[in-house]
Amino acid sequence: MRNLCLLFTLLSILACQVHRPLTSADTPTLLYPVMQDHVWGYINTAGAPVISPRFHAAGYFSEGLAPVRSGGYYGFIDASGKFVIPPAYDMAYPFEHGKAQVYIDGQALMIDTRGEIQFRHDFRDFAAFPEYDLYVVRSESGKYGVLDQEGKLVIDTAYSSISPFVDGLAVVNGLRHRREDEDDNTRYEAGVIDTKGSMVIPYGKFSEIAPFRDGLASVSFLREGPDGPEYAEGLINTRGQLVIEENYSDWSFLHGNQPFSDGLAVVRIKKHELVPDHPPLTEDREYYLGVMDQRGKIIFSEPEWIYMTHFQYDRAFVRDSSDHWYLMDRSGRVLNALPYRSVLGPDSYELEDHSYFFTNGTALVQTEDSQLLIDTNAQVLHRADQLYDGYPLSKTGSQNIFWDVAPDIYPEEFFYYFAFWTDGHGVLLESEIQDLPFDHFSEGLLKIHQNSQDFYYIDRRGNTVWRASESVPQPGPLNIDFMTRGQFYASSPADNRFDGFGGWGGRGINDFRPVSDSIKFTDQALSIQINSRDTLRERPYWEQALYMANTTRDTFLFSVQDSRLYMKVQAKDRNGKWRDLDYLPNSWCGNSYHTLFLPPAHFWEFRLPVYEGAIKTKLRVLLYNYHRKTDSREKLELLSPEIEAYVNPAQFWRKQSYTPTSIMDPYLE
Repeated sequence: MRNLCLLFTLLSILACQVHRPLTSADTPTLLYPVMQDHVWGYINTAGAPVISPRFHAAGYFSEGLAPVRSGGYYGFIDASGKFVIPPAYDMAYPFEHGKAQVYIDGQALMIDTRGEIQFRHDFRDFAAFPEYDLYVVRSESGKYGVLDQEGKLVIDTAYSSISPFVDGLAVVNGLRHRREDEDDNTRYEAGVIDTKGSMVIPYGKFSEIAPFRDGLASVSFLREGPDGPEYAEGLINTRGQLVIEENYSDWSFLHGNQPFSDGLAVVRIKKHELVPDHPPLTEDREYYLGVMDQRGKIIFSEPEWIYMTHFQYDRAFVRDSSDHWYLMDRSGRVLNALPYRSVLGPDSYELEDHSYFFTNGTALVQTEDSQLLIDTNAQVLHRADQLYDGYPLSKTGSQNIFWDVAPDIYPEEFFYYFAFWTDGHGVLLESEIQDLPFDHFSEGLLKIHQNSQDFYYIDRRGNTVWRASESVPQPGPLNIDFMTRGQFYASSPADNRFDGFGGWGGRGINDFRPVSDSIKFTDQALSIQINSRDTLRERPYWEQALYMANTTRDTFLFSVQDSRLYMKVQAKDRNGKWRDLDYLPNSWCGNSYHTLFLPPAHFWEFRLPVYEGAIKTKLRVLLYNYHRKTDSREKLELLSPEIEAYVNPAQFWRKQSYTPTSIMDPYLE
């Protein structure tokens, strides 16, 4: 089945700074976290300080409380800055429906507003569905089940995946789904359960089932064809009855696995005789578009249509063969007299999420000379000159916010232009911006990231209401609550003797250097050593030099990803077990993988952060995936000496969210 993904998605581990700010009776004023001199406090919507900076991390207020980190642990404060729930958690997220998700030793738990843990469990992960008071859990062996709000297992861990519940139903795959049984026949264990675990649609009927939407779900199944069993696709209702079967020789759904929205679906039509009196298509087009109801009847079509969005608010945008856009109602009637040049929506028209075109009943369209905010009847609410005179902007997020990549920049340095439309004002943020978190622009302020370190707040008219002082804080140890992505990059210059083993480090950064008497290395060895006696203070946080030196007579070869060595930092946890502080993301692009070399009497120098945290520990660096040029057998690991260090508990398990910036950044972790 096309693009079908039935694997259950656990709750994303997001930095708490990206949660949407909410109000309650306890917090009549929105408060926003700000950072000054490496510590966090809060301001109000006017930009005035309310809670003085004193926390190592701070999240948004929700239901009167906000998660903050003091030292290495999170607790919750009220609007006065007083701890209501003492710091005791590796990580904590804002309250929702009277409960908050927290982590202790990397395990997710739920607490109430008094700080009481709702239940204990032995599962590896869980995701909450508060509308059902249920939690989908995963065991250490990778099996999924469901707990109730008291922590009781109401649906046994008998599934290899469970989709999110939609209208009280979830798609499940059995533990032997798509595996061969003892009779050497493929076994399909795809079904649908309700919130009590009852099997609403049993195994064996369908080979794949997509989540339900509009009461229908896409399925794949085996049927008897003219030449024997063959796969077919269609839509079923919540009782498992086949409602519509796709007929690829005549038509197919345009929008993949969840084609229906507002009771209508867009279809590609291949046979002209399905709709009589249509003129023949041009030779370079194999289909045209039509609209189907939930009975499988094509209710209207048009040979000039080449793309159509999902229906929303009983409306859809359609593009014709002249690249003109029109707004259409569910009867096929066009509502705009003059065509639009473009509609500002998702960056890719193939995205399944169709809600981005209309936001709260309004959409932004572009004509030849202006941009229009329209309602669902194509009536112009506001008109503006071009917000950005460049490439067409793309819309994203749940607000009317638009972006475009800033032109004339290096591929490694991605910045964006942003614009937003609110209260009848179109605002262009003309400065180059690295990130804009869309989720928390409500009735208050919008947080703008200029780079990885600096941010500021603007109001809904684009006025800056808070910016950090221009004084440069003194560097100090790095106090963080997440794992770092592999941080050790190196390069090898081209050398004919090692053809195919060269590499780059980002414009020639960190080439190896000849060994000299200024640094003492281990004799006749490939070694890693940390210079913890001399703290480097050239960056916003303290660092220490880390060396990898080759004092042997041989050349060593290293497997790398885009010049990132398979080398990571480790520390002992509170139980004395060595655990990773770094993780090495995988690249989907084969061009990322290559080999570096380090010749005799040469070394690389790296920088290692000096960490600050609540746990006193030992730290070391581990290298693997390397071998001598004269010996093809891979060595498993090379360790640095241990040094004294301090870390925070979340550094052992919490990976930050990451979004690739382009095809030149093929990393998904």
